[in-house]
Amino acid sequence: MRIDGPVFYDRIFGFHPAISAALVVAMVGTVVATVLPAITSPGNHFERGAVVLPLVILFAVLGLLWRMRVVVTATELLITWGLLQWIRFRFPLAELSEYHSVRYSPLADFGGWGIRRGRGGLGCYNTQGNLGVMFSIGNRRFIVGVSEPERLIEAVELATNKKPGEPLESVWKARR
Repeated sequence: MRIDGPVFYDRIFGFHPAISAALVVAMVGTVVATVLPAITSPGNHFERGAVVLPLVILFAVLGLLWRMRVVVTATELLITWGLLQWIRFRFPLAELSEYHSVRYSPLADFGGWGIRRGRGGLGCYNTQGNLGVMFSIGNRRFIVGVSEPERLIEAVELATNKKPGEPLESVWKARR
């Protein structure tokens, strides 16, 4: 991925190690439980394909969503997903109207981790933790979950010369 201009922030976030380990164990268990019997037992090729195809899809989805990269340049906030960074979200900083640190609950507020949409249309891009930065860019409001929100805030402030809002202890306080 090519980035033009100076970069004020560039971090990669992966899923929590416990979640990653559980996913790997589940995938290995699924492979052992389904593929091994299909290979060793006589059967037609359709049955083997029916077992292998879902696994290929699972590995492809995990490859697309395994990690998140957050980049702040002089002109945009860029969020990419996956090992190959094929899923991209670009937000022009010229349209930034508000941003501040926030504490949220990924499960209660958004139903989990990843690329999510919560109640009221509030978006969330996260892989772990409960800290982040809430942005209002154009007509979109969303949270970027990061382990050190103050570093992302500093980068946005450097890039835009706009001061952040007051930190929020809850996502729901931002809606009032």
